[in-house]
Amino acid sequence: MKKIVALAVAGVLSSLALTGCAAAGPEILILTQETGTSTLISLEVNAEGDLGDEFVFESPMLKDGQPYGEMFGTMTKVGELGHGTHPDREDRLLNAVFDLPEGEIVVLGLSFYVPGRSALEKNEPVARAIVGGTRAYAGIRGEVITTHNDDDSYTQEIRYWK
Repeated sequence: MKKIVALAVAGVLSSLALTGCAAAGPEILILTQETGTSTLISLEVNAEGDLGDEFVFESPMLKDGQPYGEMFGTMTKVGELGHGTHPDREDRLLNAVFDLPEGEIVVLGLSFYVPGRSALEKNEPVARAIVGGTRAYAGIRGEVITTHNDDDSYTQEIRYWK
């Protein structure tokens, strides 16, 4: 009986070691985009506000107030007013890459914008999925929580597991 208990305990410990103890919380990386440091270009399909309209952007990132890579991406209008879960907003699909010193983090997800505005509403966090990464971030999964702050800066809270 002692052998069976010992083998069961060894099996449980081995499986916990192999899974990395799934109960562990995410790693969190907080980055900031300062006001006025981003470049944003609007590419309109036809009249302003058409499906397919796109914004291309790049923005330097700060970590603890110091330069820490850049964010590059596109936002494409994919939904009309009156549809989806936010009928008073435009649906925009974000494709973005955080190019950081240790590697890249790739992000994809929807955002909901007031028509005619290029900025998220202040203090309404938006979550988007992390879909991949390179080098130190290879195999990454998680989400990025973007918040437009009162001072017009943005906080990017990158919550991830590897």
